[in-house]
Amino acid sequence: MNSQFLSLLPILTLFLFLQFPLSLTNPDPDEAFYSSCNTAYSCGSIAGVGYPFRGYQEPEFCGYPGFVLNCGSNNITTLDINNITFRVLEINPSAQTMNIAREDVMEATCPQRLVNTTLDNSLFEYSSGYMNVTFLYGCPAPITFIPGIDSISTCNVTGYTGIYLVPGTVGGVGCDVSVTVPVSNLVGSVNSTALKGAIEGGFGVRWKMDTIALEMNSHFFLFCYLSFPILILTIVPKSSGSGNKQYTSCSQPFECSNIPNLGYPFWGGNRPASCGHPNFKLDDCQSQAPQITINSIPYRVLSIDNSTRTLTVARAGFWNNPCPSPTHLRVNASLDTAHFAYSDDYQNMTIYYGCLVVPGVTNQFPCTTNGATTASYYFGITSAGAVPDLVMAISGCSGSVVLQVNQAAAQGLMSVPPSITITEVLDRGFGLRWDANDTICSECVQSGGMCGSGSDYAFACLCPDQAYPEACNSTRGGSGMCSSNPVILFLLV
Repeated sequence: MNSQFLSLLPILTLFLFLQFPLSLTNPDPDEAFYSSCNTAYSCGSIAGVGYPFRGYQEPEFCGYPGFVLNCGSNNITTLDINNITFRVLEINPSAQTMNIAREDVMEATCPQRLVNTTLDNSLFEYSSGYMNVTFLYGCPAPITFIPGIDSISTCNVTGYTGIYLVPGTVGGVGCDVSVTVPVSNLVGSVNSTALKGAIEGGFGVRWKMDTIALEMNSHFFLFCYLSFPILILTIVPKSSGSGNKQYTSCSQPFECSNIPNLGYPFWGGNRPASCGHPNFKLDDCQSQAPQITINSIPYRVLSIDNSTRTLTVARAGFWNNPCPSPTHLRVNASLDTAHFAYSDDYQNMTIYYGCLVVPGVTNQFPCTTNGATTASYYFGITSAGAVPDLVMAISGCSGSVVLQVNQAAAQGLMSVPPSITITEVLDRGFGLRWDANDTICSECVQSGGMCGSGSDYAFACLCPDQAYPEACNSTRGGSGMCSSNPVILFLLV
């Protein structure tokens, strides 16, 4: 140990030589730094908000990119996410949540910018209890075949007439444009009155403090490291510990059904939850294929590629059966955008059920209900627009559902004649990309650990000696401003 210490002396001496002049001859920059950032953001009903947020006129180093608050002349706070301006209704720093609403909808009943609502998935995720509603622009009038649809007479958007509101996520159906907007607390029928209250209440989002804290700590450690006047060096041996059972149990890949060599973030079967991420549990590991549940919708897992962090899934309720039970008919899937994103080769497909038979419409197939009643059902590829006579064909339908499918398979279904059946399209599934604490997990693996979860479902780096918050032999730094106290630097040798 003494020889290792002596080998470090030249470096330590140089550091101390540079450190003391920096702090003794220039004591004021730190005070200027703190004085710029020590005032919490306050505007109207939003008060006492600190990091990661900052005001629009504050220096960039006072906040984290993507958390810039703007106080308008009417004391209304707004925040831009993915080039969409949101009104900030409430911020709860302790829960890391806020309530927001699209600014262009607050005053105009319907979106004036015809773009879907999206979040920056690296920073934010939706809170529970929200739902999407869809605004349809430039629709043929009248539209009555979609359950729950309501005409919005108070909405005015230049160039469009016939604007409708539909619960859930709906595309195509012969309209020119569709825009989805998240809302909360929408109770009862979807109409103009209920919509106004739901929009004014906004919807909840949570910011991902783990990712922000990781990057913030690295930046602030460098700043503090170069500006503290005293450095105390302590040489301590690296602790070997007595071993970590979690590390041992999670160090080997596992197999679920027909898919081998699985690891973090997946778990299930005989694999304990501490080895994976809470949102990536695999069920039915003893059956022909595993299942994963995303936002309460079960999916059959067809393949998993760890190297590209992608998986191929198919709606379990429609597996080998395009005519599922009525309980599945009107359930549109919503993706957990905090952890999943659609692959580039997917597209939406809408299936309409309980329709009238219309001669000349080729994209139809029969379904049998209760083992006796046979009716004709129709489907349409929403991203390709309405199929011929689609509006007439679905005018008498009793329900519809939007499904995600592989784009190439969908094109084969729409070819004349079709080169693939509706069942084959649904069973081929579609691709998803996943993100499960990827940045922190990479740091953990590089330090010699295994990625997992703690008892509170938060990320944990499982190491041979014990579990750590982010990486082996590390602790999570504080999230506050740097203090002027001395620093103790521990060198592991």
